Formats: sequence, structure tokens, C-alpha cells
Amino acid sequence: MSFGVHSAGMRNAFIVLAALAAGVMVFLYLQPVCPGGTIVRDEEACQAAAGFDVVFCREAFARAPGIARVSGPSYPRRGDCDNAWPLCVDHAGGWGPQPSSWCLARTGSGFATRVEPQYDNRRG
Repeated sequence: MSFGVHSAGMRNAFIVLAALAAGVMVFLYLQPVCPGGTIVRDEEACQAAAGFDVVFCREAFARAPGIARVSGPSYPRRGDCDNAWPLCVDHAGGWGPQPSSWCLARTGSGFATRVEPQYDNRRG
């Protein structure tokens, strides 16, 4: 009899642990990709986004190549990068994926406070 009670308690503990893990995963999945900012594909899309202007977008995208060169995954060989990403570019220390879009945020004074590359490895 005690084996059955112990087994039921372990089963309940496992169910609670699994539900907790699932809840954490759902919470993380629902977090915004670019909190407090806007995701844009390029400078033209930046200028069309609400709250961004030509000067802001020019300044943000002037910084973008240098940021992309040291951000994201890096591969020592081009072939390794090509196997994982649709488009690879020169990257500090080897090769890395080309950002598919950018997370941009600005201060009240109009300067770009965040210029973060976003990556998408879907092909086609």
C-alpha cells in the first residue's frame, strides 16, 4: 500500500513540474522580440515606421554594419555558416548570418539607443 501512495505523490510532483516548465516556456515565447522598439527590415522601412524620421534612420543604419559584424553567431568557415543560414557575410572572426531585420529604439532626444540585428534562418 505504501508503494501506491508514494507512486501517486511522485506522479503528482512530476505533473506539477511539467506544468511549471510549460508555463515558463509559454511566458518566454510570448515576450516581445523588440521591447520598447520597432523592428524594421531596412532604412526605407525605418523611415515609414511611426516615430522615426530620415535623420534617425540614417544614423541608425550608419551604425548597423559595424554592429552586425560583431553580433550573432560566428563560424570559422563559410560553408558552416551557409549550412545554417540563407545568407552569410564577413563577420569578425569568420562568417556570420546577414541580419534579416533590425530592432530600433530611440531616446526622447531622437538618437538611436538600440540598434540590434534580428536573424531569421528560414530559407525561401
